[in-house]
Amino acid sequence: MSRVAHIDNLDRLAILHSQLIDEALVELEQAAAGIVSSLPVSSGKLHDLEAAIAARQQLQKAMVDNFMTKAQVVVDSYDEAVETLASLYQTVLTTGVLEATQAESIRQLKFMAFQGFEEIANAHLELMAREVYQSTLTGRAANETVQAIRHAINGVYIQSNDEDAQALVEFISKNKDDAAKAAQVDKAINLLHSTYSRDRLGNNLRRYSSSYAQDALMQFSASANMSIVADLGIERWEYYGDVIKDSRDWCIEHEGRIMTTQEIRDEWASRSWKGKSSGDPFIVRGGYNCRHHFAAVVD
Repeated sequence: MSRVAHIDNLDRLAILHSQLIDEALVELEQAAAGIVSSLPVSSGKLHDLEAAIAARQQLQKAMVDNFMTKAQVVVDSYDEAVETLASLYQTVLTTGVLEATQAESIRQLKFMAFQGFEEIANAHLELMAREVYQSTLTGRAANETVQAIRHAINGVYIQSNDEDAQALVEFISKNKDDAAKAAQVDKAINLLHSTYSRDRLGNNLRRYSSSYAQDALMQFSASANMSIVADLGIERWEYYGDVIKDSRDWCIEHEGRIMTTQEIRDEWASRSWKGKSSGDPFIVRGGYNCRHHFAAVVD
């Protein structure tokens, strides 16, 4: 199987993961809003601190039932990435399948990816629980707290009874991965900001989980790649992938180049560019949201 097939497979999985995260966040938002809406109120304001403390457990269950369940589906699908990745080296794998040590390494990589989702979920659970408690402590209006919780989860994409606003949200969700509609998506987001006062800060679960889902998949593929070829004594690598409008200088300059392991590490250490990530060059590659890969050159 070709490298193009592997890239296409990763692109397919990235879209699937984006859809799964979108679904999880909509479900979580509705569940969390229901939990906060059910808290005792007096004159429309939250007041029961004991109930606010108990709400944390309910929010945690909603996080597990909705977000973490979908995160597990995302990580389980990494096996599909391994299939096309391993096929690149089928001529040099002794049995045509992964050795036990390689399979165990990949299992550990999947576990670590899931832990990343857990860390994001736990951090935002604490933010939501604190929001509910502080709102109750200060006697904030219940409907304002519900909106704050919605924003904490979905940001600009919060669900709404306003048909026009909801239509914009659905348009963005459906077309955000379509480069041909990027301008229309940006316009829709700006409308949500300016006309419907949607969250501008972006410090929400959607922002972090969506970014992580994309990078986790690509870094998993890169890590699995290194695990598969670890025992082959590979010293030469080709950098491959699509050069697009916003590709980084590193990716543009190295596209199609064949380099030794040491050459890659030396250049990585001596160069800097906007968007460069810390870490191993074979794993983080061009940086955040990079779609390039290193392929072992097998003689």
